[in-house]
Amino acid sequence: MAAFAAMGGDRISLSGVSVYSFGAGTQTATYTLESDGDVMTATTSGGSVDAGDWIDPKANAPSDYEAKATLNAGTLTPGSSATGSWLALTSNRSWSVTQIVNSGSSNAADLTIEIRKGSGATLASASVTLEAERTS
Repeated sequence: MAAFAAMGGDRISLSGVSVYSFGAGTQTATYTLESDGDVMTATTSGGSVDAGDWIDPKANAPSDYEAKATLNAGTLTPGSSATGSWLALTSNRSWSVTQIVNSGSSNAADLTIEIRKGSGATLASASVTLEAERTS
């Protein structure tokens, strides 16, 4: 479900997405809000995909926009961006799950991603599911 708001001429939007990496060897699934306005997903099995833009026009990114990820369930890979606090979008913000061991098992996380401008109200939010499954 997409959520959006207009803020000073900017259109802020996010869409819910599931990112699933499946295959032999270590698997990773990643969701990224980039400072240039892109939303990217990446998997070991499928590479990087441009999943849209969190701001339109992109020329207005990152301004003083911030993102917050709330971890609703699961465990994120160490090195993922912080959860539970607002982070400036002047840097890329990424959240990942990785499955390294145990063939036939998976690791997953459910997140709520929000965007706001400055310390204002949330302008857009979406549910993101990440899952990595190792087959061998």
